[in-house]
Amino acid sequence: MDPKGVSMRVFALLLAFVILFVMNAQVAEAHGCSWILPKLYLTVENQMDKPATAIKVHCKSKEDDMGEHTLWNGMHTTFSFRPNVFYTTAYWCDVYWNDKWVVFDAYDHFRDINRCCDNHCDCNWAITSKGPCFWNRKTQKYDLCGMEFYRAKDDMKQEELKKETRSTAKKDMGYLGS
Repeated sequence: MDPKGVSMRVFALLLAFVILFVMNAQVAEAHGCSWILPKLYLTVENQMDKPATAIKVHCKSKEDDMGEHTLWNGMHTTFSFRPNVFYTTAYWCDVYWNDKWVVFDAYDHFRDINRCCDNHCDCNWAITSKGPCFWNRKTQKYDLCGMEFYRAKDDMKQEELKKETRSTAKKDMGYLGS
């Protein structure tokens, strides 16, 4: 048997496999969430009870800073990203309104990848007077709310986090008064 012929057959077979793999990933992404490093869309919407309440939102990860956005009721901001190959992607958002400030984990890969992919690659958040709430596809409401989303998991740690980062945040974002 000719070794050069075998090498060419193996190369052709591997090339065909790679082409099919890439085409499958592109088709899967066109019809929803692809299964390998999908492009996810993170949306934060102002759903405050009082109509004239503006919020400031600043979302970032260790690698990316999505900038500061001022949102009035009903307004939203959206950005897209792909999880990294190490499955360590994490985004958090600082949210200010009136005299309140919360920092919450907007995307944690192990917590959110399935939830976002089940929702057509959308990771949707509403900022309410109760704090951040995640879209629940099963109930079709923003009803996944609670301290488990906060960057600091209890009130005392949340206050410590605020004190540690307040001067930096004021320099970076300014402060939105009432």
